Amino acid sequence: FLFAGKSEQPVPEEKIGIISPLNFVISALAVILGSLFGFLLRDILGQINLLFLMLLPVVLIAIFLGRGPSIFAAVLSVLIFDFLFIPPYFTFAVSDVRYFLSYILFIAFAFVISNLASNLQYKVQQLQQSESRNTALYELSQDLVTAQNIDQVLHLMIRHARQIFQCDMAIFLPENGEVSVGASTDRFQVNQKEFGIAAWVWHNGEPAGMGTDTLPEAWAYYLPMKTTDTVKGVVGFHFDNPEQILTPENKVVIDTIARLGALAIERIGAEGDVPAPLPGVYRCNLSGYENAFLTRQSIILQKGNLDIMLKDKTKLVIWPVYLDATKSRGEGRILSAKVSVKSPVLREIEKAARELNLNPLVETDKSYPKSWWQTGGRVLVDKKGPKSLITKQIALKINETRTKK
Repeated sequence: FLFAGKSEQPVPEEKIGIISPLNFVISALAVILGSLFGFLLRDILGQINLLFLMLLPVVLIAIFLGRGPSIFAAVLSVLIFDFLFIPPYFTFAVSDVRYFLSYILFIAFAFVISNLASNLQYKVQQLQQSESRNTALYELSQDLVTAQNIDQVLHLMIRHARQIFQCDMAIFLPENGEVSVGASTDRFQVNQKEFGIAAWVWHNGEPAGMGTDTLPEAWAYYLPMKTTDTVKGVVGFHFDNPEQILTPENKVVIDTIARLGALAIERIGAEGDVPAPLPGVYRCNLSGYENAFLTRQSIILQKGNLDIMLKDKTKLVIWPVYLDATKSRGEGRILSAKVSVKSPVLREIEKAARELNLNPLVETDKSYPKSWWQTGGRVLVDKKGPKSLITKQIALKINETRTKK
């Protein structure tokens, strides 16, 4: 499965104290406005009150714009205060050296205020990010509980991880003693080198790659999907700004995502995997049609819809398959299990194809026992075009015929 490179409502890693020229311009304007106001009231306020008036924009700048602009505003305030309010006026000369101590204390006080404001802003930001991540992890755990197959687990892991981080992601699963890509975003670079790192992580059960001491030159950060006794796979994360993302706190979140996915895969392995629905296939109303069997949690699978697999450039192969009829009003989704030639679905497919002038050819495979659960036949259709479109046409025709009955 490939997922789009753009995340769904990503939570960006906000940077504290970004130096922007605009912030310094705003700081200068705030100090100048405060100075003009004080200059108009200089005969009423007095020097002490004027000094506190000059401090007010510095404090506000520290709260809203950060440390750098506030220090700049403090120095500018001292210069303007000396120029406008300390004799000799309209010059930077100081008649009393004791004013130098006042200026130093003014700048020091502004520095302390800006430090406290920046730290408070950072902690509030961290608290908001922590709350959003805890919520995302809770939603992921809830969704994984209801996942019916491994494909759904992988999709949920990627979707929720991309809601927390701006990242590209790949999940590797073991297959025949090696690892293969189970799901990834389209921008994740899966090459031989990255496969080798993922295989190392799977065999050793330890993180590696970007931001670690093991193979730090790798393109991504890899960690194992561990349960209590086994490694179920490997998950790889690529960040454009790894220095800011791969903090100890964020590594805990990433590890939690991997462990939740591993536990879900282990649960599905114990209960039995339900094949994943194929994307982009038309849903057909199966109300009143014959039930095939029951799976866990009373999920009813029904026969009735069909899938098409490309055979060559001119023909398409249509297989009758089971449907997941858990949706309301008997709507089903295609699954990958095949039914036997005994099934009336095969005849429905053939009839619908003939009515659509698709020139169907029914083939049976006598090498299989004619058991209800074995693959027994197929329908070849002489028609070019997207398989989802042809599937939809035949499904609509079958549904129309059933409705008339």
